Amino acid sequence: MLQDWCGVDGIRIDHTESEVDALFRFITDKKLCGFVELGMHEGGLALCIMKEMPRLNYLGVTSSYDIINEATKLKANKHKYTVILIGDTISSEIVTFIDGWLIDKWPILFYCDGENKIAQISMYRNLVRFGDYLGIHDYWNKSRVLPELPKYPYANVPKPEVYDTDLKYLKHDFQSIKFAPLINTRIAILQRRTK
Repeated sequence: MLQDWCGVDGIRIDHTESEVDALFRFITDKKLCGFVELGMHEGGLALCIMKEMPRLNYLGVTSSYDIINEATKLKANKHKYTVILIGDTISSEIVTFIDGWLIDKWPILFYCDGENKIAQISMYRNLVRFGDYLGIHDYWNKSRVLPELPKYPYANVPKPEVYDTDLKYLKHDFQSIKFAPLINTRIAILQRRTK
């Protein structure tokens, strides 16, 4: 049976292996300086980033410290490039902190990966600066073919949370990124093209 997740050191990442690979290739190709994960859940992707890209500035937001796995907590406590915030991703306190964290880091990928992705997109689109990126997980359009999830989005797997129609209002300020490794994933990435 195919799964919609992979793992690092036995810790769950709610992405397929192709999705993690595509993200890492994108980060490397675009020479990103930072990664903001809005909804880090158990912290599997955070742990993977700390291990594979130790100099990438990472900021993750989760609703509860208790749900983060112990390996991620231990690694983050010793990792000078990692910040973990506890709270609601769309609260004014979290948004204000992230806005300050961005100051000396460019370009950044804001990655909507938690609950309320539509609200996250709406809230953070104004923090995304010219040249920065806005990424969305659990995205779907009909042109996507997912070899690791051949029945997606029609089988008993998590359903898409964001569709093309949800992103139409961003077309004036953002453009979709055409990056081959993303084609077989549930990830959409847009880049801000206006100042």
